[in-house]
Amino acid sequence: TINRVKYNNLKNKLKKGDILYIHSVDRLGRHYNEMIAEWFLFWRTKNGIELRFVSYPTLNTDNECNTVLEVFIRDIFFLILAFVAEQEYRNIKERTQQGVDNAKRKGVKLGRRKKQITKRQKAIIEQVNNNQISNNEAMEKLKLKKSAFYKLAGEINEILESEKNNED
Repeated sequence: TINRVKYNNLKNKLKKGDILYIHSVDRLGRHYNEMIAEWFLFWRTKNGIELRFVSYPTLNTDNECNTVLEVFIRDIFFLILAFVAEQEYRNIKERTQQGVDNAKRKGVKLGRRKKQITKRQKAIIEQVNNNQISNNEAMEKLKLKKSAFYKLAGEINEILESEKNNED
């Protein structure tokens, strides 16, 4: 049910007799329903794979639950931890969004800073524009791959166009 490629690959590689150590319940998923599905449909079945929680050894599937009451208590404990994990996830997501919104209101620029365009880069793109060198030659001189080159060329051509418009 969980759409996480590496996690699903790991599950597919496990075989009877393996032991998987997990730090805490929230590593099984981000959402309550995902965690519950994983617990009941995969981990709690007697598939011969032991699941051991570093943070909550009470949940370890190698612990023998001899009575219905012991199984019930372990399942309830898991359900509570899964609920708490989702609540923490939602709170973190909400606070992060509030922080981003506050930063935007204050005019803070988020994300990676744009690299400064050098005079050399600008001169090489102008040579391409004037048909003095080919795109491939320019890519070699600038040591750029095709996509990075065309992105840079587009940015420089915008600058050149705005400079041209300001001269008029």
